[in-house]
Amino acid sequence: MSANKPKIERPNIFKTWRKMKTQQDPIFANALRELKERFGTEYTHSRYREWEEGTRLPQTEVFNYILYGVLNYYLAKNGMVDRKISQIIKNCTLNNI
Repeated sequence: MSANKPKIERPNIFKTWRKMKTQQDPIFANALRELKERFGTEYTHSRYREWEEGTRLPQTEVFNYILYGVLNYYLAKNGMVDRKISQIIKNCTLNNI
């Protein structure tokens, strides 16, 4: 007898960015528009879901932008000073490959 195991939702940088952005503005399309304006590429909801699911990854620049946003938001929210935040982010970003 095999039991269906419930799928466990694991957070990741992309799910966290979506959560953060929709707390600021409930319309996620505006966050995708922000990416388009920043990088000149239109990202769809389905493409973003692929990032969240891990079936595809964005360009390094987009990943670093999302990482910067998440780290900056949550570290500042937890009382860390800007200088330390900047150093942490600098040490965490991906190099262009």
